[in-house]
Amino acid sequence: MTIEKKLFHEDEGEWIEAHVVIDDGGNLSLTGSQGVIVPEDEARDMAREYWHSFFDDCPESIIDMNRRCGSNCHDSETATDYVLEVDGDLHGLDVWREDDERVYILESCGQITDDLISAFPVLKDIAPWHLNQMNAGCEHQDELGWGRDRDIALDRASATEIQIRVIEDLDRRKVIEDAEREWDKSDRRLRFKTLKALGKGKVLAADAEALESIFGGETPTPKTRKWYQEVRKSFVDGRLRENFKPFRSRVFEECLCAPCPVCGYRYGTAWLRRELPSSIIELVNSL
Repeated sequence: MTIEKKLFHEDEGEWIEAHVVIDDGGNLSLTGSQGVIVPEDEARDMAREYWHSFFDDCPESIIDMNRRCGSNCHDSETATDYVLEVDGDLHGLDVWREDDERVYILESCGQITDDLISAFPVLKDIAPWHLNQMNAGCEHQDELGWGRDRDIALDRASATEIQIRVIEDLDRRKVIEDAEREWDKSDRRLRFKTLKALGKGKVLAADAEALESIFGGETPTPKTRKWYQEVRKSFVDGRLRENFKPFRSRVFEECLCAPCPVCGYRYGTAWLRRELPSSIIELVNSL
């Protein structure tokens, strides 16, 4: 069952609202809106000032409006009068609501977490669980304070065994993928050259014919296909021996892709979920 709560506060011409939702899947979001409260007359003046300034800065918009709307405006004043008459005297303002001759104008919204906590201290314990299904790091990385504005520098002495294994497995896989792409995109000459090298300069007629069969568009026999895959693997293995280097040191900027020292998860490579504690669910219900 979805839980949805709203908190509202206004004081000295300003307003703020918090919106907390826990959906059916147990995913929590904390968003908000805030702005100013002004008398209707002042709001109308704000809208007029906005459009007057807009047309002053973009006089070509007057010509475009006349063409599209059939109006006959010739300066910023007449263009502003036309817009406010047609679209309403508050057009151009982000009006959140109107109440008792006061206008609530929206100035910012979304993840205004610091402002929400300042206005509603009860949200301090809820805020860390915002988008609990979209965590860039694992729990171990969170405990270590990994995240934005932090780089992770590792070398063979400081890295854990699992970090070294994850890094080297990734590097090894990249060399293999590069070699496979090189082989698959290469032309007949390179492959024939590889075949000769593997045969130490001797290419059997049957092998050459098999190669021609593969590149000539003919359907290779199972035997030819197996032979071809063996040659391809030999090429890739050779590139792996040449290009793979054991891990020595690396810097992961803003922690991105840095492996966890405990579980090996590479930071930022997936969205990880945290189940909401029952205490957080109860706290949201009590708002």
